[in-house]
Amino acid sequence: AIAAEILREQHTPGEDWLLAIGRYHRPAGGAPAARYRRSVHRHLSRVLDPGVPVPTLQATTP
Repeated sequence: AIAAEILREQHTPGEDWLLAIGRYHRPAGGAPAARYRRSVHRHLSRVLDPGVPVPTLQATTP
């Protein structure tokens, strides 16, 4: 529950949740946050049902 609240705090309305996930993992951003976002994206692509859309990776690296 605490992790979910922290993740919600990192999310900006209208923004991709993967960006919030990167900030949750690495608030300073940069390459470590981008690597983590890619890792989460790959994992979601594997575990979600084929009909469930996976968020796209945005080119920005906040």
